[in-house]
Amino acid sequence: MVKQAKRGVFPTKEAIAGVIAGRIVVAQRYIANRLGKWESKCSVVQKKLVLLLFCLVFGSYCSYLLVDALWRPQKVTQPLRDIVRARPQEPPLQFGDTNYLFVQKNR
Repeated sequence: MVKQAKRGVFPTKEAIAGVIAGRIVVAQRYIANRLGKWESKCSVVQKKLVLLLFCLVFGSYCSYLLVDALWRPQKVTQPLRDIVRARPQEPPLQFGDTNYLFVQKNR
C-alpha cells in the first residue's frame, strides 16, 4: 500500500478511470455507428455539400477569431488591482512588484 501511494496509483481511482474510459468508448462506438449508417445512405453530391458546409462554417469561425484578435482594440487593465501582500498592514502592491508572496483579497 505504501509503494502504491508513493507512485500515485490508487485502486479506487484506477477503477473509476476504467469505468469512465469504458463509457467514453461506448459513446464513441454509438456515434461512429450512427454516422456510418447516415454516410451509407448519402449520395456523393450530398457528402460533398456537407463537406463544403462544414468547411465554410468552421473556416468562417476561424477567420472571425483571427480578425478579432488582430484588429480589436486592447483593453487596458490593472493587473495587480485585487492582489495584496501576505501581511495586511503593508500597502498594496504596485505594478512590477514581484518579489513578495501574493494573496488574493477576501471579498
